Amino acid sequence: MITCYTLVFIFKNALNKTHIMLKIFYMKLYVFYKYIGLFLLILVILFTSCTKTESNPIKYVSVRGCDMSLIGDIRHVGVKVYDSQRNEGDMIDIIKKSGCNLVRLRVWHNDADNLFEVENLKSICDELRSKGLSIMLSIHYSDTWADPSHQTKPNLWNTQNINVLSDSVYNYTAKTIQLLKPDYVQIGNEINNGFLWPQGHFSNLDGMKMLIKRAVSAVRENSSKAKVILHYAGYEGAEIFYEKLTDIDYDIIGISYYPMWHGKDLDRLKNVLTDLNKNFNKSTIIAETSYPFTLSWNDMTNNIIGANSQILMQFAASPEGQRGYLNFIKSITSDSPGCLGFCYWGGEWISYQGGSKYAGSPYENQSLWDFDNVLLPAASVLSAQL
Repeated sequence: MITCYTLVFIFKNALNKTHIMLKIFYMKLYVFYKYIGLFLLILVILFTSCTKTESNPIKYVSVRGCDMSLIGDIRHVGVKVYDSQRNEGDMIDIIKKSGCNLVRLRVWHNDADNLFEVENLKSICDELRSKGLSIMLSIHYSDTWADPSHQTKPNLWNTQNINVLSDSVYNYTAKTIQLLKPDYVQIGNEINNGFLWPQGHFSNLDGMKMLIKRAVSAVRENSSKAKVILHYAGYEGAEIFYEKLTDIDYDIIGISYYPMWHGKDLDRLKNVLTDLNKNFNKSTIIAETSYPFTLSWNDMTNNIIGANSQILMQFAASPEGQRGYLNFIKSITSDSPGCLGFCYWGGEWISYQGGSKYAGSPYENQSLWDFDNVLLPAASVLSAQL
């Protein structure tokens, strides 16, 4: 017969076992939900990270160029230049280290100083290629500056009729491509009103297109890689201009943009770049731009920019203002569909001949080096990432 003490013992023992089993169960349950919670937390973090990456992707600008047309003369004079840490170096090496991946060079037919002729540019082009830099040529088809107001034929071509002139254009362009082996070629510089006047004036559209087509043929037949650029100054009227040239075989629309000459509406600039890409199915590039880091001067030559009225209100004429402007231009190129990037103009044009020179630089306050020839903060914008 089971006594009361035995029953109590059995009951307590059963309770203890149940308690232990429940404790084990709850511990397993706790561990299970702990790992489930950790797993869910990881999923949330990964999802958030992916969402953030999609909405704010890292942006890169493929072309970050700098016109360095005067590099040969600057080296010849022997002026010393420095990087941002005041280490002496060569301009090309310094600007490449900053992120520049393309150097633009102007080409003149027979210039007085022999700085920009095809034969005299070969060594610098060979050097640029050896250093992994792309080359853009701005062929002016002139012995001097070519722009919307000046498109003077080379003296040696001055008396040629349109047929002979077109042959000269072809042969000269072919020679330039063969010798310099560029990656990008501008057929003319800022040809809003045509080039090689009067035969190639925009008012003589058939003659202008005939000369462009001959130049393009010379590029295509002598290079499998060179991209052809048609270069227009400013954004107003650009769509009308390119609409007239839809039968030309070219690759890239090049736009110059300077607030002083082309307007101060940066939104308009971006919208025009977008529309040009959409309407003509062409890549675009800001082929020229620049901005002052000061309104002061470093030689006796009058500068092109010397007043606040000539620049943008939101970017002061200061080292940081220059950097801010160029960074904004970079962001425009990144956000504009089909835009390859930008090229800074006059970055090398310091007062390399000395401050007493009246025939000095009109551009030293827009250079990428300050008056002590130290690299400015704006050069950092030449890096790949936005």
